[in-house]
Amino acid sequence: METLRYKLIAMFASIIIAIAVLAFVSRKAEKRARAISVGELGKINILLDNQIHMPISFWGSSTTLVHVSPRVVDSITGSSSFNFGLDGTLFQQYSGFLKSYSEKAEPSLIVIGLNITDFHPRSQIYHPQFYTYAVSEPNVKNALSSIDPSLTWKMDMVPLYSLTLFDAEYYANLNNSGKEHSFLKGNKGYEPQYRTGFKDSEKFDYDSIEIHRPFVDDLIRKVKEVKTSGHRVVIFISPMYFKAFDHIKNMNEFNVLLDEIRLEGVPIINLFQSPLSKQKKLFYNYLHMNAAGAELFSAELSHELLPYLE
Repeated sequence: METLRYKLIAMFASIIIAIAVLAFVSRKAEKRARAISVGELGKINILLDNQIHMPISFWGSSTTLVHVSPRVVDSITGSSSFNFGLDGTLFQQYSGFLKSYSEKAEPSLIVIGLNITDFHPRSQIYHPQFYTYAVSEPNVKNALSSIDPSLTWKMDMVPLYSLTLFDAEYYANLNNSGKEHSFLKGNKGYEPQYRTGFKDSEKFDYDSIEIHRPFVDDLIRKVKEVKTSGHRVVIFISPMYFKAFDHIKNMNEFNVLLDEIRLEGVPIINLFQSPLSKQKKLFYNYLHMNAAGAELFSAELSHELLPYLE
């Protein structure tokens, strides 16, 4: 009996020690992650800190991230801007950051970039391992819950759950802890892509545009909330390489959707078929422009934005 008691004590002691070690690892990982100031996690930390407020801010997924050069925008508008674009991250996911920004920043021009993928149904949070501590911010949590409420709840409420999400990419990012974010801040959030050329025969992933109605309603509702904070909001549509249109069967549905958003009082700058879209050398795939294309596109977009700055 005495032996059994000692075994039980040893077992429970081992469990407690294991939990303590895991908790220590989790806290250390979070502290280290919060110190990262480069790449996607660095951008998320900048958004969480919510200290960079500009007269013009750009929001969106990869087509905003790699298409909009604040340096070019600033030179044409005479203002100051920052690119808050996040790779692979649709409006529904980053809208929590946008709401927090709009609540704290002085009235400004908020420019939201969209492309044909933004209203596709999505039931998974993109890179949830980068949001394990961001989920404690109420607006971020609400945005993540709109995509995957179960995972969001576990990230927020289940102790040590974050450890189940950490992968090789996450730990690789931790190695960037403490590095200077001169590139991120020096480029004001913009990530130029020095890639050129792709074949017309390259696979285009979208033969139709899927429109998930709740995502559309969410965009319209949250844009109205941002406007109530005193900000002006403009949406822009990035160019695609023109041959992409040959693959899309229901382009008209997307255009009807844009008209609906306009009727809700949100101006849209539609540069889908900009003259730049005919120049293959400016793209590195059907949806994304390289650095040369981004410079020209940023200038085109800047001139379109001038009336909204008056």
